Amino acid sequence: MADDVKPLGCVILADAHHSVLESVRGLLDSMFATVVMVTDQESLMETAKAMSPEMVVLDLSLPRSISGNVIKRVVQEVPGVRILALTMDDDPKVIKQVLASGALAVVVKAMAGTDLIAAIQQVHAGNRYVSPSVPIEIDSTNVT
Repeated sequence: MADDVKPLGCVILADAHHSVLESVRGLLDSMFATVVMVTDQESLMETAKAMSPEMVVLDLSLPRSISGNVIKRVVQEVPGVRILALTMDDDPKVIKQVLASGALAVVVKAMAGTDLIAAIQQVHAGNRYVSPSVPIEIDSTNVT
């Protein structure tokens, strides 16, 4: 980000794969004042409740350690948090389910290098975002 642009607040990056954590963190470090990395759902919930982050970037394949839909739980238990989901799956049905769960954005991992920054900017503005490679139409207008 430019020197005159204030970074966003806190983001939690939740992914079980350390190589993904490190590569995505590289993108997030320049946009957020604080980047916290977790590797499972239980740690995500504990950290999110304690820190009240502005955003959570969540891998949909994060190991399940809690019951229920983790996206719904984060949204319910951490007021004001915005969820951006990362996925290997570009099936429009899956993407629609993720958005219906409360995520504002879905980025296909293979496109994270090109799509993640745009997705974060849209989510920060309160808009929805889906990787352009996914054949789906969404209402991307402000949802907050």
